[in-house]
Amino acid sequence: MVLQQLLPTWRTAAQQMGDVAWSQFVRERISYGRAMPIGALDSLARLYVRRSVLIARETGLVTRRAEELPWDAALMEQVRTELLVPRSTYTPGFSTDTEAAA
Repeated sequence: MVLQQLLPTWRTAAQQMGDVAWSQFVRERISYGRAMPIGALDSLARLYVRRSVLIARETGLVTRRAEELPWDAALMEQVRTELLVPRSTYTPGFSTDTEAAA
């Protein structure tokens, strides 16, 4: 639930997906089944916002508030892979703490 609190567009996406689908998305594509430190989540949110604003400007969309940023699952995955440790370094099933990042 932490990610939903960091950025309004993520909260909206989670509501549209539903709690189960959102948790599965975060677990499989963002946290890889591991708990993530709050600093990593904050960095993820900041980079997502920067990239979203740049993309919006390129397409002519003017954004003034975080709520206006569009949800982009592919961008979130891209930011995640650029910012944090690659998935290949994680051991699948190592941790059962999957709710921390969702």
